[in-house]
Amino acid sequence: MDGISVIISYYNESGTIEKTLDLLAAQTFRPKEVLLINSSSTDNSSQVIRKWADRNSTRNNMVVRNINEGTNVPGSSMNVGIRNASCDLLAFMDCGLYFNPHWLESQMNYMLAHNSDVVLGLCLFGGTSLLDKSSIAQTSGYMRKRPTVPSSLVKKKVFERTGLFQENKRSGHDVDWVRKLKRENIRKYVNESVVIKYMEGNYGKSIKDIFLKTIRYAESTIALYKYYNHHIYGIFLTLSILYIIKLVFFRPWPYNEYIPLYHIDKYWSEIIILFILFYVALRGYIIPFLKSRNLNIFYEHPASIIILPIVGFIIDVGRIIGYVKGSFKYFTKS
Repeated sequence: MDGISVIISYYNESGTIEKTLDLLAAQTFRPKEVLLINSSSTDNSSQVIRKWADRNSTRNNMVVRNINEGTNVPGSSMNVGIRNASCDLLAFMDCGLYFNPHWLESQMNYMLAHNSDVVLGLCLFGGTSLLDKSSIAQTSGYMRKRPTVPSSLVKKKVFERTGLFQENKRSGHDVDWVRKLKRENIRKYVNESVVIKYMEGNYGKSIKDIFLKTIRYAESTIALYKYYNHHIYGIFLTLSILYIIKLVFFRPWPYNEYIPLYHIDKYWSEIIILFILFYVALRGYIIPFLKSRNLNIFYEHPASIIILPIVGFIIDVGRIIGYVKGSFKYFTKS
């Protein structure tokens, strides 16, 4: 092994990037180089990196490279890191995450012990405010540990088979790549002793943040490998629109004793009420439970009983808008 190249893309991380570098310098197996790829930051993150490197250049044997190639999304920035890495082992991390001093050593030992090409770690999704935690419960799962690319150790040769991360994708590039590992029959391992977590919030601080982030993320998932969520939303949206058209323009249905479903029109208001109740139960409580695999958010925050359905609705609306925007861009570009 000729050492490890750690790859981190960053965007406006002046408040966290110094802590990330401190954690890397404290590793029991120190990386040979750290490649920090600027994703079009507008703050002073680059200056923070330069000052940290100047202060620490003589006391640790770790090369810090700050690279700016004009990329503006994580997937494209990570690809810049892969192309510029000098080592055969690549480790991926994000700013704003806590990881222990044994992260790299543990991943390397696990890789050697299992003769593997890819080793993922786990991310514990917590959150800060109730809105943030509710969003996590609706997406990743509150207080649930999930395998993630940030925390992983990968042999560089793997990307010769899978290809690099999808370019110009703000989200989903990592999930897309993990699915390609399966397509290429590359076994991935998960080292459960490696657990990372966010320093601060994970999803959004306000309803507006959650809504806009959901749109951006959903828009980026169009054309990802074996990603079908937008099809499900598309079918649901199409059926809903057709039913509304039917209520507005084709009421009442002509009576036909062989089509007893005409009664649906007679009781359409009751059906809509039942649908709303079903949606609140499903999106507000059942989905967060299935995602989280625990009831912690209800125990810790009783107000989540009210907040969860609202946040779930905001996420669904944001996804529909994002999928429509992403599909329009994809088909008009094609």
